[in-house]
Amino acid sequence: CISVAGTTGTREGLPPELTSHLDRLREKTDLPLAVGFGVSGPEQVEILRGHADGVIVGSKIVRYLERLNDGTTSRDDILREVGEFAAGMVDAVQQLTNQS
Repeated sequence: CISVAGTTGTREGLPPELTSHLDRLREKTDLPLAVGFGVSGPEQVEILRGHADGVIVGSKIVRYLERLNDGTTSRDDILREVGEFAAGMVDAVQQLTNQS
């Protein structure tokens, strides 16, 4: 499920109508529902608890990797940051799927 209309990218919040949209989709399918476009942090995963089975994250990770070009942060530091971000998202999704 696409969480927002328009371009992809990190956002501070998700549209308030998203959870009701997911609930309507859930009534029509038994397939897993994953949400992408605008999901960029564990706090957004929490909003999806009970409504989605997973999340898709892209732009947030791309933002980390873009810093490889500016030379201000080492490759190892950026990879560590991406790993920490990914671990936090994995923890949030595991909580999402274990408690929904």
